[in-house]
Amino acid sequence: MNKPYSGTISDTFNLITANIQFDGINKNIFTKKMENFLIEKNYYVSNYDIEQLIQKENDYIIDTKKISFLPLDKLNSKEEMLASKIAMDEIIHKGHFTSGPQVTIFENEVNKFFQSKYCIGTGSGTDALIISLLSCSIGNGDEVILPANSFAATENAVLAIGATPVFIDVENDFNISVAHIERSITNRTKAILPVCLYGKMPKLSEIKKLVEHKNIFVITDAAQCFGVVDILKYSDLVAFSFNPFKNYGVFGKGGAIITNNDVLADKCRTFSYHGFAYGKKNFKSGDYGLNSRLDNLQAAIALAKAQYVSLNMLKRSYLAFRYCNLLKDASLTGKITIPEFTQNNSWHLYPILMNKLELVPQLINFAKNKYNVELEKYYPVLAYNHETMFNAKFYNTISLKNTELLHKRVIHLPLHNHMSLLELEKIVEVIYDFIQYT
Repeated sequence: MNKPYSGTISDTFNLITANIQFDGINKNIFTKKMENFLIEKNYYVSNYDIEQLIQKENDYIIDTKKISFLPLDKLNSKEEMLASKIAMDEIIHKGHFTSGPQVTIFENEVNKFFQSKYCIGTGSGTDALIISLLSCSIGNGDEVILPANSFAATENAVLAIGATPVFIDVENDFNISVAHIERSITNRTKAILPVCLYGKMPKLSEIKKLVEHKNIFVITDAAQCFGVVDILKYSDLVAFSFNPFKNYGVFGKGGAIITNNDVLADKCRTFSYHGFAYGKKNFKSGDYGLNSRLDNLQAAIALAKAQYVSLNMLKRSYLAFRYCNLLKDASLTGKITIPEFTQNNSWHLYPILMNKLELVPQLINFAKNKYNVELEKYYPVLAYNHETMFNAKFYNTISLKNTELLHKRVIHLPLHNHMSLLELEKIVEVIYDFIQYT
């Protein structure tokens, strides 16, 4: 039986920091240690045959009669569940549910992976954003520039601290437009809040260069792209989410902030835990703070699952690569556009664009009714189109041309850590059948 984690996990995290040539693409997620890990787990196949690696994962019975967009019973492999149960059992017996040593261990290992000076575990990814903004002394009357096509948590974090969201347009990769950032900066702008939408890192180097002499912070919402190793290089703070549905998730809510700034780190720790001075529970050094420390139980689960992070990233990356290859001919028909396979992407979601708007609902219905395959649109409503009093008052005239066009055209195909090749191939079959049908 596996033993609960009791030592460093830097080796398991660092499995994804090197390169290897695989099927003609340069992976950022493979090392010699990874090879040894696969051998130990009986996953290894000569020539790094990832297709065989995925097929050998017998975690569940593959049933292609119905393909859910994100099946809840496949969020974790059997090995992940077993390791997590053992870790949870230890916490249950010791009683360290909220505070405990696993939090600090987890924070230290995240630092080793991202080569960051500080990691602050938080109660959720949303809290990580709120705390990051607060640490930069952003509040009432200040403006934060962000895209409008993210999950509601992004703008909610800005609204929660009394600041004003300034929504701007995106580029064709769904990420915030550098040119539009430049045009939108005012003397009230205090931060840029880029989002790694669908796992794709924005042009952070260009954003940082644009604002580095303007006293404007770059706070990156990386809820969907844990694993892109150089994300902090061009950010003042980076916020992660470990929601169960993320590529690397716990068994509840969890998040983290990483930074290299001493002052910001200290403020983040204070804001995250009732305003207490770091390491001095019940002794406040800040005027106020949130109840948003990462629970020790969730940290223990994250540590238990850490040994599988590299393997899951490897599989997920290859599944996205296979989608790109198999759908290449479909894209040549002019009916769909597929994403480019790039290295700065954790592939949280796999988006395709329909080149005629009327084909979007048609494909979704076709896949569901003929093949019992679920396709989705993330996110169904743009931030400024929600029917709220705030939007009606402040954003009733806003129009972001490219954001709105991409939003109307996008459909997401299923992609998750424990997806099988058979499932992927059936989804590809659906796309080609639909193209022929239309």
